[in-house]
Amino acid sequence: MLEPEESTAKWATVRRVLKTAKSRKRWDVVSTWIERIRPEELSAVPMKDNTGHDGWSDQALWHYLRIRSMIEVGDKTEAVSFAQNAINLFPKQQKFFRRLEALAHLRLGMLADAERLYRTLYRGGSADWWILHEHAQVLRELGKDEDALNLMCKAALSNKKLESLVALFSDIGFLCLKTEGKEDAQNHLLLCKRIREEKGWSVPQTVSSAIAVLDKELLNIPGPADLNAALAECQKFWRRMVGRHDSHEPSLKSRGVKRMLKGKLKMGPPERPYCFLLSDTRESYFCRKSDLPQGATDGVILQFDAMPSFDKKKNQESWKAVNVRTM
Repeated sequence: MLEPEESTAKWATVRRVLKTAKSRKRWDVVSTWIERIRPEELSAVPMKDNTGHDGWSDQALWHYLRIRSMIEVGDKTEAVSFAQNAINLFPKQQKFFRRLEALAHLRLGMLADAERLYRTLYRGGSADWWILHEHAQVLRELGKDEDALNLMCKAALSNKKLESLVALFSDIGFLCLKTEGKEDAQNHLLLCKRIREEKGWSVPQTVSSAIAVLDKELLNIPGPADLNAALAECQKFWRRMVGRHDSHEPSLKSRGVKRMLKGKLKMGPPERPYCFLLSDTRESYFCRKSDLPQGATDGVILQFDAMPSFDKKKNQESWKAVNVRTM
């Protein structure tokens, strides 16, 4: 066992390598370097994030990177077991480890199990765009193309960082070739291409070839002239698809009010007029600080009801905490 000072210095070196390898998707390098240090040599104390709240511990980060590398270049079946164990070890990061469990099932071809696990990640009505994208990939493999396309469009609407979404846009484009038509496919593939060109990134041959074919087939329908024009056309499509799909499903509003919930108060920065209540199932509920009971402090457990709301930032339905009270 290394002395604390030696372990800290060694982990700092290993972590720098892991960060670079992860950003380049060199999971073989991650797999090799993660074994150069043992998790018990690392701190289990959560690091503080930019808002002063508890984030990941070094031990949790080690487990995450090891499991992810196992999924990509190692034993995927073993990755499932490791992810399930990590959920118990690090409950505050259970969403991320549950996602890894789902991803491992996807890579193993266990599509029904993967689909079930992805659904548990947003039972509260909201999800990160990358979870929606991965869930859509499962649905596509299951032959549920329209449901997959809907989730991809929701993912596209929930993130404004276009450079993060180039793979999503190409996936939408190729799925449109099967479900919605060539013009929508052309718009999305051109959007992907122009973002990559603007960033100085290479354009995948599959994307370039598909655009060339569509240009010939849509000879009398010129594609968008630039990135902004392509984005505008794609945004219209996303809203149309999500609106059409949601009109056939019960909205949160139609599901009524949730009552007698319990949640941990996350106050956030003092200058911010709102906060969040985090339930035992890790669902997050928006709350105005003015609606809190007098004397409520960060971390306290409160009881509340929840009513349907709408998250304008993410452009999706959500829940708002009301009737917040002490236990």
